[in-house]
Amino acid sequence: MTTCSLLRYGKFLVSTETDLGLLYTKPDVRLCSADDSRAWDDYVVSHPHGSVYHLFAWKRIIESAYGHKAYYLIARKYDKNAGKDKITGILPLFYLKNFIFGKSLVSLPYIDYAGILSNDRASSAELLSRAIETAQELGVDNFEMRHPASIPMIEIDSLGSINCRYSVNTHKVRMLLPLPESASTLMESFKSKLRSQIGKPKKIGLHSSIGGIELLDDFYEVMLVNMRDLGSPIHSKNFFRNILRELKDYARLCIVYKNNTRLAGGLTFGFKEKLSNPWASSLRKHQSLCPNMLLYWSMLEFACSSGCTVFDFGRSSPGEGSYKFKEQWGAVPEQLCWHSVGFNESLPRSSAADKEKFGLAVTFWKRLPVFSTRFLGPMIRKHISL
Repeated sequence: MTTCSLLRYGKFLVSTETDLGLLYTKPDVRLCSADDSRAWDDYVVSHPHGSVYHLFAWKRIIESAYGHKAYYLIARKYDKNAGKDKITGILPLFYLKNFIFGKSLVSLPYIDYAGILSNDRASSAELLSRAIETAQELGVDNFEMRHPASIPMIEIDSLGSINCRYSVNTHKVRMLLPLPESASTLMESFKSKLRSQIGKPKKIGLHSSIGGIELLDDFYEVMLVNMRDLGSPIHSKNFFRNILRELKDYARLCIVYKNNTRLAGGLTFGFKEKLSNPWASSLRKHQSLCPNMLLYWSMLEFACSSGCTVFDFGRSSPGEGSYKFKEQWGAVPEQLCWHSVGFNESLPRSSAADKEKFGLAVTFWKRLPVFSTRFLGPMIRKHISL
């Protein structure tokens, strides 16, 4: 834990980095509008660390599903050679407010990472300064930016004059599997036990289907039961519908069936030669049929056939069951860094720490009938940023 102070108005040493002839002066940072959406996405696609979670569509997805206020910050600098401004950084933020969960500013809620994306340290610093200023104006209890460790991050405690406290939470990793050129080569790389587990559901008549929004009902019904069994409130169906509509070029659903009975389902995003799987569920009462094994194999097979070079199994806590499950496929951990900033004498609160408070609530939730969690779940889930 480090006590630090943060820069307010960008009075930092100008970076010596250069990019496409940009004249590096203090960047202009402002809230972006819908008119900026195309330029925003072009920047995300062109940036080496741009992810599907940085796309402008998430602003529409979350605002429409839950009504949270978005603060999408965009940094621009004047390009002397081009004779015009160019985007040099972005930071998507959402403001969550609830009398139980408090007030927080997060980049981004509900997903593994987003955070600052920039060309240089100067733009990162100014984006961070504006975000800190916004957090203070809103009076939030916690400001959190979620970054993969591969994203270069400015040194927070090297900046200037706003007193705060911060921590970097490294409790989660994302599990990444490098993919060969073909699914058959991938299958051959697996141990015999894993190949047998993948083959079992096919032998007893299970099959998978990959598609779009037409599979939403089946996906959601599996998620609904599984999340109740895990003791966790489910996202609204409208949240997933928005994803499939707004990100229709990237999002696909995979459902495993036995005859017409849905047994497992997963949501994937294909972006920049990577297929990511942030949400997946299977029904416990059909565990003996191994639908989960066929689900993940089907997603991996789809990734290979789509030309992807990496499969992202999503976040896990080292040592837990989901971590070990993903590890058996050959996935390797990559650290996630969630930067939490607080503005009072107490330590900054991490969203991970919040989870520990709800042990009793988890036990209670598992006992609720599914039809109750269908309606109550989204009302609660919208306020939980994890």
